[in-house]
Amino acid sequence: MELILNILLVALVFLLLFSLWKAIGILDQLNSTIENTINGIDEIKQTLDEIKKSTANASGKIEVLQQGVDDFSEELGPFFSGGRELIDDILRSKRESTKNL
Repeated sequence: MELILNILLVALVFLLLFSLWKAIGILDQLNSTIENTINGIDEIKQTLDEIKKSTANASGKIEVLQQGVDDFSEELGPFFSGGRELIDDILRSKRESTKNL
């Protein structure tokens, strides 16, 4: 009887050791998955930081271009107003000539 209890105790100990070994394997896989996820999140964070920097640079360039367009428009303002006066003179002359007919 004592021999059977010792055999059952040894079997129980081996079963517990096997269960611990499997649990450690599962925890190791879980740890690896968590580390991979953290690395992925770090890569995403770096990518977002690069996008943020690029966006800031693009925004600055757009502001410079907008200022250049504004300056160019101011320079062309007198040309367009002079052209409008010319068109008004032509239309006035045409009206007068059709009126005289």
